[in-house]
Amino acid sequence: MFLVQAKHDPSVSRKLLQGWQAKLVNDLNVDSLKVEYASLHGRLLEKCLSTTLLRFKGTLKADFGFQTSTETELLDQRMKWETPAFNPYATDTVALERYLNQLFSQSPITAKAYHRLQASTAAFEQKLAGGKHSDEATVKVGDQSFAVSSPYRGKARCVEGVEGVSRKQGSPVGDRRCSQHEDDAHR
Repeated sequence: MFLVQAKHDPSVSRKLLQGWQAKLVNDLNVDSLKVEYASLHGRLLEKCLSTTLLRFKGTLKADFGFQTSTETELLDQRMKWETPAFNPYATDTVALERYLNQLFSQSPITAKAYHRLQASTAAFEQKLAGGKHSDEATVKVGDQSFAVSSPYRGKARCVEGVEGVSRKQGSPVGDRRCSQHEDDAHR
């Protein structure tokens, strides 16, 4: 609509229209180039996968019995990934603590907040190290009831305190009710 108006409106100069046209053509060229690169990447990936599978097809590795070399290579790659993923990373905790102390001790307000954060983190670490992780007995927040089922016991039981589920709504694991909250006074 603006282009139709621009044909008859002398305030829109020809130079401005040519600039817009050049920008539009450039944007279209960039987008089409992106599509071409994506297509090329897809073709190269397909070719790489097809030649890799043909190269490893049917070869056996003696120490792993009947596993193909592709399977053993996948296992090796998984072990290489798991090693850094599940082992602790070596960090210089002294330097990190020194940096954080320097960073958060510039004003009394930030220093106080930093010390509160340290204390709450230490308390959380102690709680976590204590071995009492969340389970159906420790899920307690607020004053709401929540029926939790255990796949090992086959029973639902009411746990006080999970927000968002009221006693009137009933158990999220079905229509089973807790024996504690059978009467209407608790619902």
